[in-house]
Amino acid sequence: MSGADSITWRAMHALAKAELDSMQLPALVRQAEAAIFQRVLELSSSSNGLREREEIVRAANELLEIKLTRIDEPRPGLLKVLNVATNARTYNSGLRNSAD
Repeated sequence: MSGADSITWRAMHALAKAELDSMQLPALVRQAEAAIFQRVLELSSSSNGLREREEIVRAANELLEIKLTRIDEPRPGLLKVLNVATNARTYNSGLRNSAD
């Protein structure tokens, strides 16, 4: 896991959470979603990063909440990220259990 990769999605998520300008918020949320999705793809080829995957799920849920409460414009793309992250977590749990 590259530290820079995980910082990118975290920074974009933090910017979206802190944004007060309703005109800027949709673009920042989309950028954060894109960064999260990219990181999920990177992590999908690795059995490492369980803690980061859990952080990603929380961040994606927070972005969805922002979209529902501050933008009122939910998009199905974020739900796909949640599903990918959840499926990866389930897969990794299975790998750990089969190793025992």
